[in-house]
Amino acid sequence: MLKENALTTIERAKRFIYGDINEVEAKQNVTDDSRIADAVNAASAAIESYCRRKFKRQRHIQNVIDPTNEILFNEYPVHEIATINGRLLNSLRIATFLESESGILDIYGAQIRGIVEYEAGYTLPKDGTEDNPSDLPSDLELATLRLVEKMYVDEDGFVGESGSIKLGDWTVRDGTTSQQDIDSVIPNEVAQLLDGHARQWVVT
Repeated sequence: MLKENALTTIERAKRFIYGDINEVEAKQNVTDDSRIADAVNAASAAIESYCRRKFKRQRHIQNVIDPTNEILFNEYPVHEIATINGRLLNSLRIATFLESESGILDIYGAQIRGIVEYEAGYTLPKDGTEDNPSDLPSDLELATLRLVEKMYVDEDGFVGESGSIKLGDWTVRDGTTSQQDIDSVIPNEVAQLLDGHARQWVVT
């Protein structure tokens, strides 16, 4: 079914694909849910690859190789800096300022390097609760739904609106797909929604 990084739910995808509530109710079967889950998983993986970041809120580890007074985190928004080289941030007695949304930690009067453990990302729609609702940006979920619609394979074997996007390309990634290949399969109307969320720097 849905993977941990799924950027929308099966129910929301159904409503987006079919539109008509009667058709949604008519498609309440395990086989159709499985096809939609495949499309959601594939679209979510493609979007993460395109944006060069992970969106699910979770702990991450980043190795800061060279001494620096500014850390650009691979994942964001950053909610917490857990440890630096195994020590709690407040135990280091250094002044810092965290730009949460952009994922930048400024360090004043010192430089650091080593292993940084931090928590970043969004509460995804499938993980949201009444007390802790999803905070995934709406345009990110809309981009996912539009891509799901194109990747969805119905019971008759019809592939969304575009035969140029192959579900299998994103179901299993072998690590050889280039960024140019990834960009080429994202439709323009989806790319326009994603460009503001794509990571612009590469941290090694």
